[in-house]
Amino acid sequence: SYSQALKKITAHEYDCLVLNPALTDRQELSRLGQLRVARKYRYVIVISTMQSAEQPGIGEEWEADGVLLLPFQLTELKKCLRSLDRNRESAESGPTLKWGNVELDTGQLEVWVDRTPVALNRKEFEILHYLLGRPQLLVSKQMLAAAVWGEASDPAGKFDFVYAQIKNLRKKMREAGADIQIKTVYGYGYKLVKRSFTEDRISGVPEEP
Repeated sequence: SYSQALKKITAHEYDCLVLNPALTDRQELSRLGQLRVARKYRYVIVISTMQSAEQPGIGEEWEADGVLLLPFQLTELKKCLRSLDRNRESAESGPTLKWGNVELDTGQLEVWVDRTPVALNRKEFEILHYLLGRPQLLVSKQMLAAAVWGEASDPAGKFDFVYAQIKNLRKKMREAGADIQIKTVYGYGYKLVKRSFTEDRISGVPEEP
């Protein structure tokens, strides 16, 4: 229950807080989210259905690291947590993030695929950096826009500027032979996954621009 969770989080520190908005009201969840400021946990993962995930604001209110769509296997959650931990360890030990054959250096602002440099513009680099920190987790368009563009985000919510940069980044990664790719989850956002060389879309789900 919410009250039990609050007591445990207040008394102890945890690596990850997994939130299911369907199990309590938004006011209670916002109180849980405030505990992140007190460093009571490192990560936030929100559990959601596709229908709920399409609603604006899912994930952003708690500064979530990503969203897991129901139904999912516990192995998927474990993989997400391991990926988050690996990238945090990389960030703490040095400026380089790596997943698959893609390596990103935050200090030099450089990206390599199979140790071959790939030329990215600043926004493409920042998008890849943000997604590499959240592999295999859903990231909403709103979260990505706020992280990369900040106050320059489109107030009309059209996100054309995001689509354009994602399209160019995908092309460059594909041409460089990257074994990871940015998947579109229609109506919500994006997910960085290991590349399927026989399929470029999530099954049955069309890509947005």
